[in-house]
Amino acid sequence: MNKMKWSCPIVGLDLDNTVINYGLSARKFALSNDMHGIENISQLREFYKRNHQDKAWSRVQEWIYTEGLLFATVNNGLKELLSQLKTFDYPTYIISHKTKVSVNGLDLWGPARHWIAENLGNYFEPLSEIVFFEETREKKIARISHQKITHFVDDLQDVLLEPNFPSNVRKFWIKEESGVIRHPSITKLERLEELLNYV
Repeated sequence: MNKMKWSCPIVGLDLDNTVINYGLSARKFALSNDMHGIENISQLREFYKRNHQDKAWSRVQEWIYTEGLLFATVNNGLKELLSQLKTFDYPTYIISHKTKVSVNGLDLWGPARHWIAENLGNYFEPLSEIVFFEETREKKIARISHQKITHFVDDLQDVLLEPNFPSNVRKFWIKEESGVIRHPSITKLERLEELLNYV
């Protein structure tokens, strides 16, 4: 009798707003600029978009992804997820669409790698073989395919719904607040450890 072959899950995680929670960074920036009622990066982004300040928002992002990382925290449920994945010996990767330098020439990859090493170094070793930054969304999706990811988590549904996103990868959207799932192929997570119900 033939035995069914078991396939090991391979988990992929986006970085910004998936692995990293910038809520405190956004609040610090807002308060230092006399902006009240800002609780998270989504609200901060919406403030600038609503006021048609796209260039200013680019400078805000530059601060958040460099100096603001000092206030960034590990996203809710991530360490619980990673501990279990490590126990099960399931391969786990960070795959991020992140430009190498900001509009003003600041390094964005170095601070991000440093943050990962400081906060999650026990789970992602060696970083060079587990953490991948890609400069375009297309390259990010190609990396997901190359690493043979079976389950991918992102905070942007647009990424998960790209036409070239691999159809054999299960799609998970991380969003703590309420939100509308745009396609039945996407599963919404409120906390990252909820992914354990699907691997």
